[in-house]
Amino acid sequence: MELSKTETIALLVSNKEETVTGPIFIKSQSQHGWNLSLKVGDKQHAWDFNQCVKADLQGNLTEKYQELINLAMNGYNAAALYLSIGSLYLYENRHQSHEAILSQLKDTIASAKNPIHIEYVYMCVTDDECYDCRKDKWHSASSVFEAGLDSFMKEVSSIDDIWKKVKTGCKLPFVLKILLHDKVTKRHGHLLIIDLLHPKFFTDITSKIHYSFISLR
Repeated sequence: MELSKTETIALLVSNKEETVTGPIFIKSQSQHGWNLSLKVGDKQHAWDFNQCVKADLQGNLTEKYQELINLAMNGYNAAALYLSIGSLYLYENRHQSHEAILSQLKDTIASAKNPIHIEYVYMCVTDDECYDCRKDKWHSASSVFEAGLDSFMKEVSSIDDIWKKVKTGCKLPFVLKILLHDKVTKRHGHLLIIDLLHPKFFTDITSKIHYSFISLR
């Protein structure tokens, strides 16, 4: 199996506190990208990113979105993983990014040389249950994990059909998985949008999904 490298991008969103106390985050260039330091509560955290972009300049990510789309269109599995940390919830910023990716995907499919078969599953995940946003139906988490996400896939005629469900937004962590199948070459790939929302990073290890993101720090 061929694997591509993971790129990390920080979307920087300022708030009113900055006008009084100065920048909440400290950004500095490193050998492989950027180092970002952020104070959360009374603790200072630091991360390394390939790229840092201000929220009002999300258009600069168009090239990155297209890279993911091209991978999926060429038979690979490509994923965009979202999570936020800090004092702001950042729901609108992430939702705008979801919309931008789907809009670019729609344009890419429209300009593709061969017809593309599309299927998708849009599933919210909690500790014990999963909510199928397409069918408006709850399932036990164990049954979804056992059957696999692909068993909940549904064929659609266009990306617009997917956006009709996604545009209303979601207040739970979710996975949007889109199958793209070239009807001529028989090659297929997947584009995934995974949003963990605002996970809590506690050092105590528990079995609950809400507290299971310590390894992503």
